[in-house]
Amino acid sequence: IVGILPEIIWLGHDVSRRYKESAEIHELVKNCAYTAVRAGALELAVEWLEEGRALVWSQVLSMREPLDDLADNHSELAQKLRDVTAKLQQSGYNQFEIDEATDNLAVPGLITNAAADRHRRLVLDYERLLADVRKHEGFENFLRPRKLTSLRPLLSSLDGVVVFINVCRLGCDALILSPNGDVTTVTLPELSWDRAVKLGILWTTQLRERRVRQRG
Repeated sequence: IVGILPEIIWLGHDVSRRYKESAEIHELVKNCAYTAVRAGALELAVEWLEEGRALVWSQVLSMREPLDDLADNHSELAQKLRDVTAKLQQSGYNQFEIDEATDNLAVPGLITNAAADRHRRLVLDYERLLADVRKHEGFENFLRPRKLTSLRPLLSSLDGVVVFINVCRLGCDALILSPNGDVTTVTLPELSWDRAVKLGILWTTQLRERRVRQRG
């Protein structure tokens, strides 16, 4: 399930649709992490939480990542990827509504939209280029979610632990990631989905009343 999230929340859809679908599967990801904790697969639970935490934002960021390493080794591929991602960043924020001007010419039951069609062609080009990049040695995991094992060298620079709090209707846990890469878990029996929702509403209300959430 977690492995096909990028196909469910497909880059070919507009950003608003991807955010909507991300919200709908948010609870599913948390249930997956809860199940992994129960199975003793703590590292997997952390990876799943991180992968599902902000998938749409991760997609946006992945199109902004520097391509320096790729350009040093495969300059032509890097330039093609730059060109496609620049166009994708611009078109992804369009609202893909029905094109009424051409809809009367369409096959009955088939919704047409020129902007959406152009965007999806760009995504297919983007995915083809990524597949080409990943065929080259050293770039097999290019722009893929990083596994915990690959992050371990970076964890040693942490001043303290990182805590993931997983809240789902099945139960709540804290996953504690230490600088040495170890993962431990603490069950949170006094925390529930409903209580977390109420705490979240209270927190955002307090921030709003103090104008903390206003830019500038």
